[in-house]
Amino acid sequence: MRMPNREALARDTGPGARVKVPWTDPRVITKRLDVALLSYPEIPTHCLREASALYAQVEAELSRVQVATRLFSSRDDVIVSPANGQFILERLAAPDKRLIELTESAHEATLDFDLERIGLEWLGFIREHGG
Repeated sequence: MRMPNREALARDTGPGARVKVPWTDPRVITKRLDVALLSYPEIPTHCLREASALYAQVEAELSRVQVATRLFSSRDDVIVSPANGQFILERLAAPDKRLIELTESAHEATLDFDLERIGLEWLGFIREHGG
């Protein structure tokens, strides 16, 4: 997946080493002004190294996914690039796969203005594929 070069950020392995995060402004997380969010200002570099390893493993195994899939991507997400949705979709083996672009939300779409749309899309998906 197209992830920032977190390996470079995580080179400092000293005890308690941390990296500042870009999302300390709550408006990066959600466009709704009435939602109170907690945000952390830093990430331990150990966590970044672990996450980078997980991203690589997931990317290597995307082609094994064969179940029906719906991906949601917020057009205005500045934490996870909207390009990641298409990147993932192209690598899935599932014959029934769809990328749903959200236009009214930031990163935390289920706390944002696209909540109802997400619920309706999931409900339709479950009705179509549920047992």
